[in-house]
Amino acid sequence: RVVKGIETLRRNGLPFAALCVVSDPRPGLAAELYQFFLELGCEVLGVNIEEREG
Repeated sequence: RVVKGIETLRRNGLPFAALCVVSDPRPGLAAELYQFFLELGCEVLGVNIEEREG
């Protein structure tokens, strides 16, 4: 449903931003995330790394 909503925004010329929370960072993930959101047409991307206590 989210992707359908994004497609509706794009079809109507409305920009959108995304916030992504990463719980398990690994090598290469940043490039994968960037490419994924770029292909969706995301104008602004925020990335937060989940903090672990302990």
